[in-house]
Amino acid sequence: MKLSISILLLIISTICYSQIRITNLKYNNQYIAVKDITYDVYIESGQSNMVGPGTSQSITQENLDRWMSVVNTTKTQMYLQDKPYIQRMDYRYYNISCCPSGYNLNDFSVEIPLATRFKTWHRPVIFVKYAVNGKLLYKDSLKTDFNPYSNELFTTLINTIDSFKLYMSNNNLRYEFKGVIWLQGESDANISYMANWYQTNQLKLIDSLRSYIGIDDLPFYLQEIYPSEPYSLVVNVAKNTVTALRQNVFITPYNTVEFKGDSVHMNANGIMTLGDSIYNQIVRLNY
Repeated sequence: MKLSISILLLIISTICYSQIRITNLKYNNQYIAVKDITYDVYIESGQSNMVGPGTSQSITQENLDRWMSVVNTTKTQMYLQDKPYIQRMDYRYYNISCCPSGYNLNDFSVEIPLATRFKTWHRPVIFVKYAVNGKLLYKDSLKTDFNPYSNELFTTLINTIDSFKLYMSNNNLRYEFKGVIWLQGESDANISYMANWYQTNQLKLIDSLRSYIGIDDLPFYLQEIYPSEPYSLVVNVAKNTVTALRQNVFITPYNTVEFKGDSVHMNANGIMTLGDSIYNQIVRLNY
């Protein structure tokens, strides 16, 4: 009799625990968020190489298989300025049209290779992303209009982060900002005075975001631009100088990744390689 009662109590306890776990999952067709864990958050921003130049045209089968391994994952998720909620990293974001032959990859950046590496990370990860094609860091106050009717790039990035913080707070979700991935600089390399200001403006960007987030040594992950613009060397020297002037700023050389024929944008394999480089930098910093 005592054994039967013990078994019954065990069953009831298991059912109750399962119900508690279910109520801790927030589901809205596009995301699942768990309230009893802490999310690592990485901010992604910049211009076209961050917007996502990757396509399936030149991707290797190995990288394609890696990409497909994170479709519908809940270990890494996205929060976007125009889609202000946590969503799975799948075709709904990447404009992938399903067809008889499979998926047609378009418009992805380093969050995809990072997601494939974060599958074994000790915490789930959210990428907060806002990027716009062709934007500059030039001008003292980092002000760069991304269209005539909107706020400036930097301000909109801040607004996106504010929106994310409010969303997480409203849903009782815990998180920690872990870094900023900034892919940008090609537009500043077109004219000498813009390139000459790049070091100053990159430092202002880093200092401003660190101050806003409230983490003095918040890691930044940069990449050199391909030397196809008139003043690419000036911008790349500025980027590397910044890594020496500020703690926890890391850079990936341009000649370690593949670019498209335009010598400006990375191809899919280049994006995958860059993501792996950034992940290795993250691991070295954390372990």
